[in-house]
Amino acid sequence: MGYRFLHTGFVCLFGSVILVLCSGCGSTGVTSSAASPSPAPTTNISGTLAPAIKAAGATITLSGASTATTTADANGNYSFGGLSAGNYVVTPSKTGLTFSPGSQSVTLNGTSNTSVNFTASAPLQSISITASSSSIAKGSTAQFTAIGTFSDGTMQDLTSSAGWSSSNPAVASMSAGGVSTGVGAGSSIITASQNGIASNSVTLIVTVAAVTLQSITINAPNSSIAKGTTDQFTATGTFSDGSTQNLTGSVTWASSSAAATIAPGGLLTGAAVGSSNITATQSGITSNIFALAVTAATLQSIAINGPNASIAKGTAEQFTATGTFSDGSTQNLTTSATWTSSNTAAATLTAGLASGVGAGSANITASQSGITSNSFALTITAATLQAITVSANSSSIAKGTSVQFTAMGTFSDGSTQNLTNSSIWASSSPATVNISATGLATGSGIGSSNITAAQSGITSNSFALAVSAATLQSITVSANTSSIAKGTSVQLTAMGTFSDGSSQNLTSTATWSASSQTVVNISSSGLATGAAIGSSNVTAIQNGTTSNSFALTVTAAALQSITVNANTSSIAKGTSIQFIATGTFSDGSTQNLSNTATWASSSTAAVNIATSGLATGVAVGSSNVTATQNGITSNSFPLTVSAATLQSISIGANSSSIAKGTTVQFTATGTFSDGSTQNLANTATWASSTPATVNVNSTGLATGAAIGSSNITATQNGITSNTFALAVTPATLQSINISAGSSSIAKGTSIQFTATGAFTDGSTQNLTNTATWTSSTPATVNVSSAGLGTGAAIGSSNITATQNGIASNSFALTVTAATLQSITITANSSSIAQGTSVQFTATGTFILRSLKARVFNSLRPGPSATEARRT
Repeated sequence: MGYRFLHTGFVCLFGSVILVLCSGCGSTGVTSSAASPSPAPTTNISGTLAPAIKAAGATITLSGASTATTTADANGNYSFGGLSAGNYVVTPSKTGLTFSPGSQSVTLNGTSNTSVNFTASAPLQSISITASSSSIAKGSTAQFTAIGTFSDGTMQDLTSSAGWSSSNPAVASMSAGGVSTGVGAGSSIITASQNGIASNSVTLIVTVAAVTLQSITINAPNSSIAKGTTDQFTATGTFSDGSTQNLTGSVTWASSSAAATIAPGGLLTGAAVGSSNITATQSGITSNIFALAVTAATLQSIAINGPNASIAKGTAEQFTATGTFSDGSTQNLTTSATWTSSNTAAATLTAGLASGVGAGSANITASQSGITSNSFALTITAATLQAITVSANSSSIAKGTSVQFTAMGTFSDGSTQNLTNSSIWASSSPATVNISATGLATGSGIGSSNITAAQSGITSNSFALAVSAATLQSITVSANTSSIAKGTSVQLTAMGTFSDGSSQNLTSTATWSASSQTVVNISSSGLATGAAIGSSNVTAIQNGTTSNSFALTVTAAALQSITVNANTSSIAKGTSIQFIATGTFSDGSTQNLSNTATWASSSTAAVNIATSGLATGVAVGSSNVTATQNGITSNSFPLTVSAATLQSISIGANSSSIAKGTTVQFTATGTFSDGSTQNLANTATWASSTPATVNVNSTGLATGAAIGSSNITATQNGITSNTFALAVTPATLQSINISAGSSSIAKGTSIQFTATGAFTDGSTQNLTNTATWTSSTPATVNVSSAGLGTGAAIGSSNITATQNGIASNSFALTVTAATLQSITITANSSSIAQGTSVQFTATGTFILRSLKARVFNSLRPGPSATEARRT
């Protein structure tokens, strides 16, 4: 490669030009001016512009310590030689190309060579796309091709690298490689873009041929299910265009046997053990056959339970295990399940029977077929007393003697303990046998008594102890009251007094009777129950001895409970609801206590309740309502109070009659459930029964449109007001305007006034002859009843007209001096002889005046004289 190099770094001392050949720098030499025969050391800058196919022929410019240009060869190589040390900038350029980097700075030191390389690229200028077809069928494809044109004039296939776009993906979709697939009937505009450059647009039309169902394929997750479980089938249809569609919800499902049932949505349920062939049908196409086996129902869960969550050491508790199967059935698995105790030191299990072996707790579970039950926490407490056995060395003692009883306790863990001193001893007949706290029994009276011992809720066996007894002398019956309410009971006691002065409770041994069984019913144990209002004598008999007669009175049944109720639990503020209080009495009867009970509201600010049980909502909120009587308080009834509701609307106006063309404002006042009122004029819907007579607007302003009457109403929230009858009378006079042809007349002349009335309906009428006319100065202007004004004297006067209480405007009329109206001339002769004279008279007529003039004319040549006189 050759170049011309102008060296400016030397001073020409000899004025000579030296041609220097640079080995390896091309065929062309470098022209330079040599400063001396001993030049300074030089270095080279060289490099490559890639790719050579684009960069060949590019111009490389050197600037800085020296300036030069060169051209890249066919391989993209360039070189600058013979450069002195210094700072340089290398910049490549070629039309249509950009270089990276755009330029590079180089610093040369010594004799080293420096390599400076660049990369050329041509920017994309445009993209042109074409398609194999402008119309495709739905489901088929068209291949698009994108050709890019670059700034250097080169072209490149961008089909795989460009970004493709469809304006209507529902019609045609685009893949990354430019393949368009017909999705639905219609058209779509296809474009490609790359590096911000958009291609031309190509319209692709997609046609759709009618498609038909060709086949149905059904499938399910399982080919075998347990009885009672389900399996969801799906049906997929394949159509003539190759497309597929989920038909699960639209096909008709069929099961060949009763072993399986299948719902319209394809959900199959195992109904019985066996097998069935499942098919689906649509549009005459039947699917493949899916063989489904239904096996026996499988265990799904186990629930265990026990009577108690705590047992004493040494005791046992039977647990039950209930299995629930896939078909919804249940089965007792107590004997077949495997039972487990989390703490065998506390509880052990055999066939579900848990035995407490030590104090502590254990979680009990049962399992079968891989299913584990819920965990039941069982606590084992210390051994508890199970039984007490009492004994004595004799079953008979004489009255006044004693015998020692022994009480032996047996515990839940099988151990025994002497409980004689810790048990509570009892004698069924303390009057016969008295037993101490240590179990020493003493015969108090001749007879027998059952001795028992009790501890920790355990009562021993009953030991019959006989005492030689004295004979019964008398029986005394008593009770803690001699009066009971009907339906209630009282326990009577029968005390026997024996011949030895001892006494004995005979309540449970005596035979009881009541003189009036319909009033008092008495049990064998002396419990008297009031059956009816009245009185009865109660007695007890034993061994032929009859007690005193105890008079027992039965009063009216006593109140036991009160139930309050209302027909709603919510009312609007200001409204009321009646509560009912029903009392239940000791004899089972009921009674309405609404007017006798004392009523209470927990929040009187929300609900006020009257003495009769009428509850009124006084504020939004809630309150609990109760009733009390005779110390008995009812249930609490919660009552909610909502916002007040509109109850009625009252409309009114300041007049029930208006003239045609006039208006009247109606008011609508709403009364609410809380007694409050509100102006509803602007919110209510107004109505006129005869709009042609009265028109009423949305704010209640009524206008008389025609003579007649109409009923006005207002409605809001379903509530209609009272009816207001509004009459429309003929239009009334509103104003009078008077006018005349002039505001000035001469004295003695007249002028006609006109009076025009304006009425409420906008009409006008000439009132000249009906109005009453008035002149403020009758001496100046006199006005007739017909409105004719006559000037009577010089001056002015205000004229008005009045009718029906309406006065007109004031019209100022000025009267000026009288004016000459006419002149009449006369003479005493209409003919005279030549040379003679005749006297003429001229009479002027004024308003209220006359003018006379005498004119003398001699008919002779010469002057004439005229005398005028006004009279």
